[in-house]
Parts: sequence; C-alpha cells; structure tokens
Amino acid sequence: MTRLLNLFNAKGAKAPIIDQNLSQNEKSSRLAALSIDERAAYKWLYEGYSEPWTMETLGLKKNAAKRLFRSVYRKLGVENQRGLIQHYALQELEFM
Repeated sequence: MTRLLNLFNAKGAKAPIIDQNLSQNEKSSRLAALSIDERAAYKWLYEGYSEPWTMETLGLKKNAAKRLFRSVYRKLGVENQRGLIQHYALQELEFM
C-alpha cells in the first residue's frame, strides 16, 4: 500500500476516493471470481505497476495481456487500472 500512496504523492494527486456504492461483500465476491492468472494481474495492477510491466512480469504477449486485463476490469466492474485502485483500496486495507 505504501508504493501506491507514494505514486499518488509523487504525481501530486490526492489519494483515491473509495466508491461506496458497492458493498464489501460484493467486492469480496468479485475478487473471489477472479481466476489464478487474473488474481496475479490484479495484484500487480493494484500495487500500481504499469500494464506493460505486469505483462512482462507475467510473461504474457501483448494480445494475451490485453485480454487478461480486460477480463480483470470487467469482472471487477471498473474501466481501467485507476478505477481498480479507487474501488478496491478499502477492500485491501481491511485484510491488512
């Protein structure tokens, strides 16, 4: 979580606003629906690593990575990495 907050501070942005529309149970069930590969991608994206870095780390080709990221975003109900961080930050803090 420290890396995430450092990224926001370095770019002069405010910490993400948590979406209160989804209950914690809904967020938990969406996270539980991720496959093993999707969970690995989620972990890196949530930590603030870029999509290209995550793609390289997971050893994926560009098209496979795009499909994987789209699948993660779709299952979690977000449009991009920033949305993923904003909507799931509180969920992760509860497990720490």
